[in-house]
Amino acid sequence: MGFTGLTRYLPRRTAQIHGLKQVNTHVDVINWKGGRGFVGESEALTLFMGHLAARRAGKADADEPTGLLTHHLVHDPATWRFLEKLRDFLKKQPAARLLDPAAVFETGTLPVH
Repeated sequence: MGFTGLTRYLPRRTAQIHGLKQVNTHVDVINWKGGRGFVGESEALTLFMGHLAARRAGKADADEPTGLLTHHLVHDPATWRFLEKLRDFLKKQPAARLLDPAAVFETGTLPVH
């Protein structure tokens, strides 16, 4: 069928499932149980930093990029503002890289992040 990768939610246990590269997401910006709006900056950043901390502590795969789960059809203005601020902030950080999904799911190893 041409699939090369799979994305699920929360840290992966293995980099491959049935021959597909697995690169998961770790930050969901939508509050599904509380009105389907933005989870809030504090919650989103807590999820983001939680995955980074888990990678550093060896509790999550250090080679898996921190993935942001978005649902553009339900984003409210607060969600879009947060994502724009986060993008602008990350672009200025020398240790951060915004990865192209096509590059992430290429065969072989993940790009350095």
